[in-house]
Amino acid sequence: MSGLPINKNQLTKTGEQKLMSKITRREFINGTLMVAGASMLPFGATCQAVLDTLDPLYYPPALTGLRGDHAGSYTNAHSRALAKKSYWGPTTELKEEYDLIVVGGGISGLSAAFFYQQEHGKD
Repeated sequence: MSGLPINKNQLTKTGEQKLMSKITRREFINGTLMVAGASMLPFGATCQAVLDTLDPLYYPPALTGLRGDHAGSYTNAHSRALAKKSYWGPTTELKEEYDLIVVGGGISGLSAAFFYQQEHGKD
């Protein structure tokens, strides 16, 4: 037998270790968590070493930081977009009026249009 701890369920009646013992769910999860955690250990130093060699203005630069709902989360995009132009150009006054304008056909745009139509009807 090896020097590893053995569960009583892994032994035969004579005290010998079973070759194909069943692994409990808890043992499986503990084992996978240990492997996942151990696999991340060397990457902390490696990742920092790679980041140290990059130019600070390389994307993702320190200027952008994490995205999210905080003051200044949109200022970087606006400063980059308007850096080469003063504005997007002249605007045209439209005479049409709309109750809802959906920009984009993704899940958010389609959901907005669907729920608006449910609440206000097709017209």
